Amino acid sequence: MFRCIQFAHPRRCMRALILALLALAVALTATAALPTGVYAQAGEEAGALRHGQPANTTVYVVQRGDTLSAIARRNQTTVAALLALNPQIRNPNRLYVGQRIWIPVAAPQPPADFTRSKIFLIALEDGGASGKPIGCGDSVVPVTVEIAPTRAILRGSLEKLLGLHDAYYGESGLYNALYQSQLSIADVRIENRVAIISLTGQLVQGGVCDTPRIQAQLEQIARQFSTVDRVVIYINGSLFPGRN
Repeated sequence: MFRCIQFAHPRRCMRALILALLALAVALTATAALPTGVYAQAGEEAGALRHGQPANTTVYVVQRGDTLSAIARRNQTTVAALLALNPQIRNPNRLYVGQRIWIPVAAPQPPADFTRSKIFLIALEDGGASGKPIGCGDSVVPVTVEIAPTRAILRGSLEKLLGLHDAYYGESGLYNALYQSQLSIADVRIENRVAIISLTGQLVQGGVCDTPRIQAQLEQIARQFSTVDRVVIYINGSLFPGRN
């Protein structure tokens, strides 16, 4: 309780009371303004991803305008199934751009105007929590993408990856080690369950850790297909990264 006994003049007592009330109001307003829901949701998402990738899933990066029901419909699944795979989603009506969620990969055929495939990007220094460990403390992570209809899905998937020239994929935080390179496909074929990928152009690497990252991104695109057991990569006629 506020007392005015220590003040000899009533006006000074009133002024002190008003100042105390103003300070309390400012403190309460600042506390209410903190976006705790957003921080909590981001923290729960990071925790869920650290638990490792559920079986038969891939990563989907939420785009502007996405809703959980629309994502479920496009991937021939249900909102309930997505919520079961993503316990970090507390409110199914609130997603944010760049959010990473798990979706089932065993989806039926997509509409005829596009083909669904996967490219592979890098989760930096996550200790293998988000995908397959590849060294330098990183992991390689599958991301579902849509490409033009084609029977040459491996070529189309490679073209999709080589056409990305931003260091990070949207707002997902996933890194593309090929973003500075200018590479095109000279040849790609599968012989005796070996995928042979021949690229030409300029390869730019940002450091020694980009070598295993690039290798993993290219290899895993081919290894997603059941007809491939091994991958051989050539860049400008030389074996990459210099050994089988």
